[in-house]
Amino acid sequence: MVLTGCAGRNEFVHSANFRGDIAGFWIGLWHGFTAPISLFGSILLDINIDEVYNKGFLYNTGFLHGVALLTVSVRRARTWIAVLRRLTVSRRVEPAPAVSDAVEPIATTGSS
Repeated sequence: MVLTGCAGRNEFVHSANFRGDIAGFWIGLWHGFTAPISLFGSILLDINIDEVYNKGFLYNTGFLHGVALLTVSVRRARTWIAVLRRLTVSRRVEPAPAVSDAVEPIATTGSS
């Protein structure tokens, strides 16, 4: 909390980038959803996790919704995978015994 209090204000809020675009809610949603990939990419390359030229509250709201959507999606996917695994394990059919195990050999006697 102390370190984030030292961060300066974004000077480019409500200003357009070189193409004349200002990122809003939908771009924020997409950037929030792809935030883990962007974080990994920012370690290797010179890229930002978020768009600097944004509409402020709308972009930030979209970004947080994107991160939340990603988190919920991953948790639900893990839950569904566990459910499907339980279903496939409970529906497995026991294999039939081998023919040699089911039939007892006929005892042969020496006389005919």
